[in-house]
Amino acid sequence: MFKAHLTLAACLLPVFAAHAADTETPQAVAVAASAPASAPAAPTVVCHREIPTGSTIPVKVCRTVDPAGDAAANEQIRQQIQHDAAMIQQQRVHGQ
Repeated sequence: MFKAHLTLAACLLPVFAAHAADTETPQAVAVAASAPASAPAAPTVVCHREIPTGSTIPVKVCRTVDPAGDAAANEQIRQQIQHDAAMIQQQRVHGQ
């Protein structure tokens, strides 16, 4: 019976730890509320919960939103895809 309780506690500990990390402390809320209005705008942070591959425990995932950086990354990916497609087409032409 003791092993069952120990196993249950070991399984639930990460869930409770993840939930505790999601909650904001009253001190953090007070500090955020007292920030001066003239301070430079902090980057926007977008958070969501997702379940990693091979797990059943959801985790909180956050990332900063940077429209200029995202646009540059998208452009780089688009160019890489076009380059790869051109290389495949060239191999088909010269390989026949």
